[in-house]
Amino acid sequence: MFVTELNYFRQLFYTLLLSVFIFKASPSWGFSISRTESYIQIANSKELWTDPQWIKLGHYKKGWFSYRSPFADGFFLSLEGASSPKKELLKTIEILFSENNDPQTTKNPDKHAQCLYLARTKWLSKALPINADDLMPCEAMKEWKKDLNVKSVALIFAAADLGNTSSSYGHTFLKIINPENAKNKDLIDYGINYAANTDASEGFFYAIKGLFGLYSGQFTMLPYHQKIREYINLEGRDIWEYHLNFTPEEVSFLVDHLIEMQIARAPYFFLMTIVPTKF
Repeated sequence: MFVTELNYFRQLFYTLLLSVFIFKASPSWGFSISRTESYIQIANSKELWTDPQWIKLGHYKKGWFSYRSPFADGFFLSLEGASSPKKELLKTIEILFSENNDPQTTKNPDKHAQCLYLARTKWLSKALPINADDLMPCEAMKEWKKDLNVKSVALIFAAADLGNTSSSYGHTFLKIINPENAKNKDLIDYGINYAANTDASEGFFYAIKGLFGLYSGQFTMLPYHQKIREYINLEGRDIWEYHLNFTPEEVSFLVDHLIEMQIARAPYFFLMTIVPTKF
């Protein structure tokens, strides 16, 4: 009798120990299927995809009958996201607030979709009653932003270079400013540039492709002094700097959005002008 009871308690102990181990080892990060479904239901009831902020985050433009975003390559989570703000929003909620079963993400939570789409996550966490357990820490990105220390943004305009056809209308890009780089150290700030991946050796086709959007354009971040050297020292172009009246929160949100735009591609048109928009 005593032996039987001893075996029973021993088995109960091992069962409890195994349960604790499984709970500790679970990679779910607190995500709840029921909560994710409730987020989708609330988004549907609010028709959240019509919110102007969401339209801007997707760079959608209103056509005759529907919306369309030029950044169809590498940016959207839904297969129809470039033409449907609604489908992209619902797919975004589904992916951001669900467990990612990718082995790489399981080993490294900083690779979770929330850490790659910081601006979307931040906006959704304000637009919806997101549970704190459903938000990833994204420590690597937080540390990177802390080191970058961007507090303000300026619009840089490089004057036209009539000796270069592709620069005959000038060029604009953003400068993200770290206040610690003041007093003649601003050259070590960073510039955010949007440009085409071109091949000038194509001659006549270089101009044709540029006019009809046959080159892809993308955002890149590079040292500001590199752009200054290119425009002033090599091409002799004048530079104008206009500081933008963004709040600290808007600056942070802009940096978050630029992070999620790093893999985005869009057809680049020579006559197209990119104008920064307040988020």
